[in-house]
Amino acid sequence: MRVRGSLPMPRHWSLVIVGPIMLLAIAAAARAQSPIVPDTDSSLKTVSIGKSLGQLIEADWVDSDQRFADENLPGVAPVAVASGKINAYGVTTAQDASGGCDGVKNGRWGFHTASGESEPWWQVDLGGDVRLDRVVIFNRCDGGSAARTKSIRVLVSKGSDCENFEPAYEHDGTVFHGVKEKKPLVVDLKDKNVTARIVRLHIPGRCSFALDEIEVYAADKPDLNVALGKPADQKSVSQYSYPGTLPDGVMQARPPALATTPDGGFQLAHTRDVVTRGKQLAARLGPNAARERPQPLTKELARLDARLVKLEAAEEVPTDVRREIYLESRRIVRQIAFANPLLKMDKILFVKRHDPHGIFHMCDQYYGCNGTPGGGLYVLSDPFGPEPKVTNLLEHSVVQNGRLKGKTLEGGTFLSPELSYDAKTILFAYSECQGTEVYQWGPTVSYHIFKVNADGTGLVQLTDGSTDDFDPCFLPNGRIVFISERRGGYLRCGRHCPVYTMFTMEPDGSDVICISFHETHEWHPSVNNDGMIVYTRWDYVDRDTNIAHHIWTCYPDGRDPRSYHGNYPLRRESRPWMEMSIRAIPGSHKYVATAASHHGHAFGSLVLIDHRIEDDGAMSQLTRLTPEVPFPESTRGKGGIRAMQAYATAWPLSEDDYLCAYDPRCRNHGIYWIDADGNKELIYRDPAIPCLSPIQ
Repeated sequence: MRVRGSLPMPRHWSLVIVGPIMLLAIAAAARAQSPIVPDTDSSLKTVSIGKSLGQLIEADWVDSDQRFADENLPGVAPVAVASGKINAYGVTTAQDASGGCDGVKNGRWGFHTASGESEPWWQVDLGGDVRLDRVVIFNRCDGGSAARTKSIRVLVSKGSDCENFEPAYEHDGTVFHGVKEKKPLVVDLKDKNVTARIVRLHIPGRCSFALDEIEVYAADKPDLNVALGKPADQKSVSQYSYPGTLPDGVMQARPPALATTPDGGFQLAHTRDVVTRGKQLAARLGPNAARERPQPLTKELARLDARLVKLEAAEEVPTDVRREIYLESRRIVRQIAFANPLLKMDKILFVKRHDPHGIFHMCDQYYGCNGTPGGGLYVLSDPFGPEPKVTNLLEHSVVQNGRLKGKTLEGGTFLSPELSYDAKTILFAYSECQGTEVYQWGPTVSYHIFKVNADGTGLVQLTDGSTDDFDPCFLPNGRIVFISERRGGYLRCGRHCPVYTMFTMEPDGSDVICISFHETHEWHPSVNNDGMIVYTRWDYVDRDTNIAHHIWTCYPDGRDPRSYHGNYPLRRESRPWMEMSIRAIPGSHKYVATAASHHGHAFGSLVLIDHRIEDDGAMSQLTRLTPEVPFPESTRGKGGIRAMQAYATAWPLSEDDYLCAYDPRCRNHGIYWIDADGNKELIYRDPAIPCLSPIQ
């Protein structure tokens, strides 16, 4: 074992004894109070963004209102589109499922769950217990789709119990057809004494489940289809869902226009929700909020609440009035949020970065050859004040050493910024994006690690060569841990995907040591509150290939790698397939992470990880921070991944408060403050390029 010397201990570090070695661990509360960087070099151009940001904030509030309206359509249960129970055109699971028992048979689909849905089902409620004679299933047969349903099962439930189903039939795997071929599947239950109120059809595994029509016949009336016109439901909807059977000649399942409020959005119900959240937020912050701010704001909110009560009692409220009171409620609640003492910070460090191209995959996103040119390393000053300013930290920085000596970092792509414990030095990865073909490696193509002073001076290159080096992080002993392809090896799946794992080096880039010889990929090392490395590892020894990329820890020299979660989940769908961008929460034993997908990028929903709770093979150690966004891929298959990439790169301030990248439309992420109660406020967005990795 090689023991490294430690750096002098600043006053905001604390000494921690871990096993046989002495580690320096950051004291989270002190770090949270430390300013991010000293004033930037006066030669750097600092742009005041107060006015333009104000316009973006109001646009964000208006977009939030539009999404509220979409998720609370007239005559439809208030359920989020992201939940899978309603699609972007307003079609609910019940509306789509009704096409499976509406008496219309045309060989196409009467209903259609989400593409690649896990364990999809459709069911009909007969209204009371019925002894069954037979179930007749007319398959969807257009486009060669009939084989999808060859493993279909019939399940039944008595009474109104929708939780406990008994198997009544399991198909033998042969392909069956439908109305045009006159070969539907007839499930004969006459002599099996099967009684049911709810008849459910289920496909094991994953399937884009769609059928034309289902008929159910009773034993006492074998000529009567007792399912006709009865209430039906299904697991999810898709872009192909339609209210009823898809008509002939329609190729895209866009439903008829749904009714909306006659004069636009800004429902008073949404303003009521904002006001309620504001009161709860003020109560949470309580005496800890900035002294001069909460009391007048809570009084202002109370006056608005009284006015809202009167509007709620009125028969009709004009759109402009609803809009005005909604925006005013958002303004007040934003000010209450910013009275949070944890948001009393001078600067936020972040990167601007376009989404990578190449194969949409967790590994491929970090190959330099897939980087998209554009972006940079930025500082947002006075982020919660009236006049925030943004600075391009490397605008005039010239590389002082190595192959790029004398050049500026322009025309490439930036990744994974990290700040030193004393807030004086920044690490980041950069690729020149000079590839001439896909999946090409080389010095001008791959990511390399750079170091720069917090004022933009002293830019030096720490690594170079053909391999990708990225995700740098300062260790308490002064060394730098990072991710690299230097170990060698390739992805098991057969594609040309070099494996990358953890290495360390001295602060000047010398003495590179491999600390993980793991056979598959690793990501995002950071240091927890005990001075240990916490990171994501893809480990599918004795595990399913797609679902085992979760939290691991080890000593700073790589010893004793361990996983908090159990070896294997009970069900693939029972928890996220990936936990990425893991960070220890100050003053807590918990972690925040992004629940991401295998076939996607490091975006998704945010979760808390509590390793002190015994793992149950599912969600016992996890708490959803952003439950409105499902876990990508594990809950909906490949088809919905991009629409669930809402959150990323959370920076924890406490168990309740976070900075993060967020975009509900999953197109152009901005920097937000969010809390565990569902509040969120835009801090900064560049309309031209996503912003990621905020660091206080």
